Amino acid sequence: MKKLLLVLSLAFAVISFDASAATLSWVSKPTKGVTTGSTAAGLLGSYGAGLKNGAINDNWVFNIADAAMVNIILNVQEFINSTVNLTVKLDGVLISFDNAGLWSFNGAETAGNHTINIFGTVKNNGTTKSNIDINVGQSAVPVPGAIWLFGSALLGLVGLRTGKKQAPSVLAA
Repeated sequence: MKKLLLVLSLAFAVISFDASAATLSWVSKPTKGVTTGSTAAGLLGSYGAGLKNGAINDNWVFNIADAAMVNIILNVQEFINSTVNLTVKLDGVLISFDNAGLWSFNGAETAGNHTINIFGTVKNNGTTKSNIDINVGQSAVPVPGAIWLFGSALLGLVGLRTGKKQAPSVLAA
């Protein structure tokens, strides 16, 4: 019975801590003055040459190898005498804006290609340029409390069963 308890404990530990990282990669990006890269934390993108006056309607497409929790942050840098009025969507769904120059999304995404669409207008005085930095990374996935509760309850039941089999009989004649 001790071997069974040990095997169940090890199996529970393997299942609980199995958090594989999804592979993220850029599939396509705008061609005008952008830079991209990747780190261990995820993907990076930036309008390195800055955004000039006019309309913007760009798609940034990234791929997730396996379904994962994804964190996307777009940081807009508005410089003096410039105004950036943008809308950002992920796969056609509006991403929330927090009024501090950040659009952010944190949620589960399926494996495959996903599109970040950035559109709107940029107005500046012609000498300054605004910039947008894009970060796409994998969010940490917490182990739900239910798994821990279920595992400890299962181990407790196995322990009770073991204790009942080994308990001496009180009703000996």
